[in-house]
Amino acid sequence: MAIDRRDVLLSIAAGLAAAPFAARAASMPAAAVTTARRSDGSFALIGLNAAGGITCEAALPGRGHGLAVHPARPLVAAFGRRPGRWTALFETGGGHHVATIVPPTDHFFSGHGFFLPDGMTLAIVEIVLPRGEGRIGLYDARERFRRIGDFSTHGVGAHEAILLGDGATIAVANGGLLPDPDTGGDLKPLRMASGGSSVVLIDAHRGTRLASVRAPETQTDFGYRHLAGVDDQSLAVGLQALDPDRAPEIPSLARLITQQGRQRWLAPGNPLWGTLSNYVGSVVSRDGRIAFTSPRGGRAVILDPAHDAILVSQAEADVCGVAGLAPGAFLLTTGFGAVVSVEIGGTVRPLAALTGYQFDNHAVALSS
Repeated sequence: MAIDRRDVLLSIAAGLAAAPFAARAASMPAAAVTTARRSDGSFALIGLNAAGGITCEAALPGRGHGLAVHPARPLVAAFGRRPGRWTALFETGGGHHVATIVPPTDHFFSGHGFFLPDGMTLAIVEIVLPRGEGRIGLYDARERFRRIGDFSTHGVGAHEAILLGDGATIAVANGGLLPDPDTGGDLKPLRMASGGSSVVLIDAHRGTRLASVRAPETQTDFGYRHLAGVDDQSLAVGLQALDPDRAPEIPSLARLITQQGRQRWLAPGNPLWGTLSNYVGSVVSRDGRIAFTSPRGGRAVILDPAHDAILVSQAEADVCGVAGLAPGAFLLTTGFGAVVSVEIGGTVRPLAALTGYQFDNHAVALSS
């Protein structure tokens, strides 16, 4: 099904122009941003302070997914949920709309992206119909995010991509899921590409492949979807089962991958992985600790990769959003409007119960 780029842009622009913007008086500035469905059925970008209060909200043209914060400007990009037809940019201080990007014809956004270190380019993960080829689209932040190029993710069904700590290497999780071209990119029914899932490391300047790591052949029921940089030399990746209710047992739902292409299980054999229902929905790293969340399992775990130890296991119904706000502390958000702080030492502090909001899958800290 061909997607008319002009029609999409016009409908999004009309929706944003008519949508209200609201900033709230708050004693604390925003510490993180996320997206949510509101009680009236609309969708919004939400700013949260460290106490779990809402600092601002701005209407989105549809359901949001991932987010990216500009390295120098008070600017955040909110990516539409796959198959995404929009990326919207807002000021972080008050939520004022800055720009909207739509993908080229027969492309859709996969829900994730990032800014390059100089802040001049926004990289967005895209998928090309009908075969599901992954691309990294490049958009110039100096020219209202005009598209200036793209390069391949060297895989099918690309989902999340991040810039590693060296500032020169992109890691992308090619989930391996094939889109349905008749619905414009829907993932129903779920179908895995013949090449399976992979994590590919790419030169951020040239777009060339540096290394490729495939999911173990015995784990063809699982795909790589979300990842986080741990340090300059390694990253953590979470696995999702193609059919979580029927997937075989595996040692862990997380792997550590080095820039040399080596990989290993994280905390293999730990029984807590069994509580995540074969589904990792978000991965965030902060100060050498890694948080994995599972909305299906209703649980978040925080792991120390150096010692292969799970430090914290916190049950929270429909938890998925996670942001590292301070050394040793992570902020969790849930589909029931809960905002919770979890510390590595085990301290858990419920911060807010925002019953008019269903928080979506991801959150991001505004500063370190």
